[in-house]
Amino acid sequence: TGHNFGELLRTIDSLQLTASQGLATPANWKPGDACMVLPETSTAEVKERLAKGVDVMQVPSGKEYLRFTPDPRGRE
Repeated sequence: TGHNFGELLRTIDSLQLTASQGLATPANWKPGDACMVLPETSTAEVKERLAKGVDVMQVPSGKEYLRFTPDPRGRE
C-alpha cells in the first residue's frame, strides 16, 4: 500500500519499451520522452531501424557516449 499507481504504470511502460524496441529509459522518464539506445546496438543499426533518428552525444575524444531517440511509440 501507499505506492504511486502512476509510477507503477510508468515502470511497466519502460520495461515494455525495452523489451520490444531495445531502448532504455533514463531516470525520471515519462512516456513520450526521449529514450536511450542500448550500448550493444550499433549506430548504423539504430539509424536503419528507428525512423525518428538518433542524437549522439560525444565525449571530448570524439567517441560516442550516449545516444538518444524520441519515443518510437510517439505517445505522451
